[in-house]
Amino acid sequence: MIGVAWELLQDKLQRLNYREFGFQTEEEMEYHGEFFLFGMTAMLRHWVTKGCRETPHELCEILARQYSPNTRVFFWG
Repeated sequence: MIGVAWELLQDKLQRLNYREFGFQTEEEMEYHGEFFLFGMTAMLRHWVTKGCRETPHELCEILARQYSPNTRVFFWG
């Protein structure tokens, strides 16, 4: 399943212009794709491990909010 998702993501990424999304290089965009794909995989694994307490719709809403998290979590300055 992860392999298929990765192939679909790679196909979409190849059609994108990295500069339109604020990336400095194609490699940076690829790192972003890797980071986000594995983050989604971890979220799904966590959801299943916890017994799928949220509905799939609720999980999608949670996932959507993660794309623009509060960056202060990452930068403590």
